[in-house]
Amino acid sequence: MRAILDPASDYCVVPKPDAFRLGYLEAAHDDPITMPPNLVTMSSSAGYSQGMLVKMKQVSVGGIELKDVDFLAFDLPQSVCYDAILGRSFFNKSGMKLELNYAKRELKMTRQKGN
Repeated sequence: MRAILDPASDYCVVPKPDAFRLGYLEAAHDDPITMPPNLVTMSSSAGYSQGMLVKMKQVSVGGIELKDVDFLAFDLPQSVCYDAILGRSFFNKSGMKLELNYAKRELKMTRQKGN
């Protein structure tokens, strides 16, 4: 699975079919009449969209293992060329911080003190 780090994204995103196959059955919600409490409406350059908020039981990235990370079950367009987004819900849960050093042209991810 290819993922992109996007600290500007409020949530991590996983495609609906993948969330469903992982056991998050609420990701398949397609009833336009009933609005469950974990249905999130978001806006982007493509307009307004909706996705189901699921709490991923475990997320592992390299040596980092996190539990109960908020993910939005949402179908990403195939043209974006990645399968998932690791957004702020990942960074907040992990205690990781992205540091940009424009002079050195580097991006560094560090663990915040106390985590």
